[in-house]
Amino acid sequence: MVSNTVRSFQVTGFKFGTTQVGKCGPNVGRPGQEANVGALEFIQTLHIVPQNKQLEPMIGTWFDSTKNTMSSLNYCKYCDKYFHFKDLYDQHVITCEYFHRSRRQRERQEDAIEALPAPQEQFKLIQHLALKVHQLETEVYKLKINMGVRKRRMILEILNHRGNPKPPTLFRDWYKNMAVTTEHLDVLFEHDLTDGIKSLLTVYLHQQDIPIVSFHQKMNTVYVYDRLEDEDEPCWILLENPVFQQWINNLNHLFLQSFLKWQLEHAHMIRAGESEKERNIANMHKINGLGERYESKRRQQLRKWVYETVAKDIHLMEDMYV
Repeated sequence: MVSNTVRSFQVTGFKFGTTQVGKCGPNVGRPGQEANVGALEFIQTLHIVPQNKQLEPMIGTWFDSTKNTMSSLNYCKYCDKYFHFKDLYDQHVITCEYFHRSRRQRERQEDAIEALPAPQEQFKLIQHLALKVHQLETEVYKLKINMGVRKRRMILEILNHRGNPKPPTLFRDWYKNMAVTTEHLDVLFEHDLTDGIKSLLTVYLHQQDIPIVSFHQKMNTVYVYDRLEDEDEPCWILLENPVFQQWINNLNHLFLQSFLKWQLEHAHMIRAGESEKERNIANMHKINGLGERYESKRRQQLRKWVYETVAKDIHLMEDMYV
């Protein structure tokens, strides 16, 4: 009897919570009318089943299964309300979800709401935070300096380790034995002294076992193999600015000597015409330089270029810390 009754509801197409409730009366299930009554009360109102308490579990189970099939529709799972328009449903479900949260969650959010401090108190707080930021920036700057010093010391320890092979020539002897050729002078004549020096160093910096190195792990830092004034044995040291300036001055002198020799060999060509004389004067200006400000900028460019040319990755040796 119960199964036939429930089956009759399925056949007649009742959908509780929606506007389609079948044709079971003149005032029930009209288009646009929401069914807000419960399943059992609605069925009892239609006088289709007797008021039998034994049917309540069966009808409740059937109603729940029917409601699950409507989950993809605009049906609020919090208050069992149905919406014809999705935009209204989207607006409703957000607030409905909030009001149906647990009391603990609502109390937690309410505790987070505090009264705003007075403007003077806000200003004092900003001053306090600004001081903290300044102190932290100072500490970070000091840490970066200390980290750079430790990294530099570690690289020097690796280079000077007994298991690391040493170059056969000292740095000062290596650069003093460089020779400027006609090809290097041609680059100077075509461009400037900086390009001429680069063309010369490119030949020597790509040789094997050179007494100058740099590493990607330490930016813009160059190391050379030389002997310190108070030391008998040579070792790897940091290329300081005075030593680098001596190196560049020596290269400038090499180009000057080579240019003077070239002038003697091409004297007849230089005196042949005004254009050659003007070109010779321009080349002399290139070699002699354009003032200390220009020379300082040129040295900085060359130092960066030397670092980038010889830079490589440093590798820890297996017996480094044995």
